[in-house]
Amino acid sequence: MRWRCAAAVAAAWNLQVSGHCAPQLHLHVALSTPNTRHLEWFHDHVQSGPA
Repeated sequence: MRWRCAAAVAAAWNLQVSGHCAPQLHLHVALSTPNTRHLEWFHDHVQSGPA
């Protein structure tokens, strides 16, 4: 909900939005938002499982 509100405000000003960190939490909503620029992904934020 907050993503969509922020994206709507940005769109009103002809701006794009970007997802920062944890794209798995908002990937689907970001992909359905026309003014999404990109989702950041950091390889060091991915957990590889038990060591």
